[in-house]
Amino acid sequence: MPTTEMLSVWRIDPLEIIVKANRSLNAPLMSITDHPAKRSAGGKHDYYSNGDYWWPNPDTPDDLPFVRRDGESYPGAFSAHRKALRSMRSHVANLTAGYALTGQRTYAEKAAALLRTFFLDESTRMNPHLLYAQAIPGVCMGRGIGIIDTLHLIDVPASVRFGGAGHGQQSRGMLACLGCCVRVVYRQRRCACDVP
Repeated sequence: MPTTEMLSVWRIDPLEIIVKANRSLNAPLMSITDHPAKRSAGGKHDYYSNGDYWWPNPDTPDDLPFVRRDGESYPGAFSAHRKALRSMRSHVANLTAGYALTGQRTYAEKAAALLRTFFLDESTRMNPHLLYAQAIPGVCMGRGIGIIDTLHLIDVPASVRFGGAGHGQQSRGMLACLGCCVRVVYRQRRCACDVP
């Protein structure tokens, strides 16, 4: 557990950590399955996002193919899965920090529940690939650059390893699934991630 001296050296306000952790205790369980992606070529468990600088085509009745407007983000781009991923990550990080500071298992249990819902539970989990990330309607179903959408996951394996987000078989299952997802993202193919 961090000491008061360590927190002081790192200029970390313990009260702020507790406030954020307590706020995250009240966060709902979340999943990409809560947000259907109508334009996705995948299913409800497949992560989907649109390329930022691609807009509906003003010269076609169906808006396809989307056209590039460099430097201009399309406000109607689908970003619900990205927001859910970021939100889950932020809550897990807050809860893990709260657990690290206080040792209170309620923080760790909530972090584990968030991760189980997002990555492991069969009815709500995200499939471990990004085949449909950074899609451009009418141009491509997804792009390798979609890996940028997972930048925010950097905190998640650390939370799992630290113990703030599960233990034993559950923790190993989460790490296996995250590892599989990362390997598959780089290869842009599917993977079976059936972990207990």
